Amino acid sequence: MLEHYARLLRQDFSDLESAATSWKKLAEALGDTQTGSGRRVTGPLHAAGWTGVSAHYGFAAMEATESKLGTARLNAGLIAATLDTLSTKM
Repeated sequence: MLEHYARLLRQDFSDLESAATSWKKLAEALGDTQTGSGRRVTGPLHAAGWTGVSAHYGFAAMEATESKLGTARLNAGLIAATLDTLSTKM
C-alpha cells in the first residue's frame, strides 16, 4: 500500500493541467463565437428589418445554433472545472 501512495506522490499531473487549460480556451472560444454571432450576424439582420418566411426560418436556425454554442461552452467549462479539481485533489 505504501508503494502505491509513494508512486502517487511522484506522479506528474501536468497533462491534466494542460488538458484543463485547453478546455478553458475552447469554452472561451465558443462563448466568443456565440456572442459574435449575435453581434455580427443575427443583430444586424434584425436591425436591417429582414422579414418574411425566409427570415422566420433563418432566425430560428441562427438562434438554435447560438443556443448550441452556449451549451457547448457550458459543457467545455464543466470539463475544465472537473479536470482542474481532479488535478488539485490528486
